[in-house]
Amino acid sequence: MSFYSNSEAPNMKFVKKNLLLINVLFLIAGTFIITNSSNKQTLNKISKQRNELTAEQEIASLNEHIKLLEISNSKAMAVNQKLHSDLLTYKTLNSKYHDIGFVLYEDFQNKEFQLSNSLDRVLLDAATYKLIEALIPGNPMQGTDYRISSGFGHRFVKNHPNVSRNHKGLDFSAAVGTPIFAPASGVVTFVRPSSKKVGAGNFLRLRHGFSFESSYSHLSKFNVKSGQYVERGQLIAWSGNTGNTTGPHLHYEIKYNGKQIDPLPFVKLKDNIKSSGLDSLYKVKYVDWDSLINNIASISTDISIIYR
Repeated sequence: MSFYSNSEAPNMKFVKKNLLLINVLFLIAGTFIITNSSNKQTLNKISKQRNELTAEQEIASLNEHIKLLEISNSKAMAVNQKLHSDLLTYKTLNSKYHDIGFVLYEDFQNKEFQLSNSLDRVLLDAATYKLIEALIPGNPMQGTDYRISSGFGHRFVKNHPNVSRNHKGLDFSAAVGTPIFAPASGVVTFVRPSSKKVGAGNFLRLRHGFSFESSYSHLSKFNVKSGQYVERGQLIAWSGNTGNTTGPHLHYEIKYNGKQIDPLPFVKLKDNIKSSGLDSLYKVKYVDWDSLINNIASISTDISIIYR
């Protein structure tokens, strides 16, 4: 009994006839499958090795980066330490500079204060000197040709018994017509012409500040009138030979609080102050120089403040 129908019989014949081919095909397919499986295993192995190699390379690369980072970090730490050291140095120097600057500033302030005081002192002394020169009588014949022929105090003039032995002024021997200038600013209080050959002859008196007066005897001519205000250096008269004289000259007197004092220190006032300062005035008796100079210095202070 056949298991195949009439239509299946030819197919079996085909199978039997081509069994070798079919086996070969199966063998090829099996081989392909085995080979494919082997290839897959090989590929997997290669892939695994490649992955392992890639991982090792990445690890090596990472290690290289880590080394570079460590080097960079080390350098950064060294730079940071250097900056920290420089900062400390800067702070130290800044502190020293501050101390030096403060010392220099203090020194400058002190010197500036001293300089300011010195300048104020110079201004005060200059103003005081100018006021003394302007207000206290000095040399009435400054800049002219003269000589001092007789001083202040006791004297004896040979062959002239009528000449006063107690000389109350200073005599300037000068030619008739020698100009006489106001030795300080003041007011003309007395003008007396005289044609007699006795006494002081043509006489002139000035009143100055701080209780000083000055008078001029034996004049040839006047250049001012009574009550007139005159400034230091203004022409007031000309010397002569009027009154009781032994020759042409100017008799010059200075009074302080109504008392005659020696005119010579005042005539040399300018030179004495230049050489010895205001202390040279203290050689003149009968004058309250402390009070006088304080009053003048007070005025000088106001003037120096105005002109600073």
